[in-house]
Amino acid sequence: FGIYPGVWEIIVENMRQKLMQFAQQDVTQLENFIPTYFEREITAHPTDQMPVRLRGIIDRIDIDKTKKLFRIIDYKSTKKGTNNLAKDFFTLLVFQPILYVWLAQQTSDLQGYSSGGSCLLSISPYSKRDLTAGAWEQVRPQAAQFILHLITCMRAGQFFISPGVQCTY
Repeated sequence: FGIYPGVWEIIVENMRQKLMQFAQQDVTQLENFIPTYFEREITAHPTDQMPVRLRGIIDRIDIDKTKKLFRIIDYKSTKKGTNNLAKDFFTLLVFQPILYVWLAQQTSDLQGYSSGGSCLLSISPYSKRDLTAGAWEQVRPQAAQFILHLITCMRAGQFFISPGVQCTY
């Protein structure tokens, strides 16, 4: 858009307005949580719960110091997933709300804290889909088995995504 600086100014103003609206709506959803960590790169070593090494970059970790809870926030530019994120893990392969809790539990900064859940937070339009701590605990064993099954399939050369729009290789 360098050729058309006026167009770029309109795009920037549109982005600014969307981010302002997003921030105003997000503040109303914080409860006692405070956004504390952003773009946090974490590696989790194998445990009894998840016997594979996981790595990822968590968009945001909110902390409730009073209740000693953390909550995972994964930003999405558009609405992804449904209101049943536990089911979405298996049906839509939306892994972040579940796997990022495992990752966060491995950080030294969060030792002594428990999961307060996780969510997908869409920027435009604003939409929040929650996975409660209870739902995470309930789905955790099946999620670990599912991940191990996917890894076994990958090691055997079995992939379920064909080249196309979502994946070009």
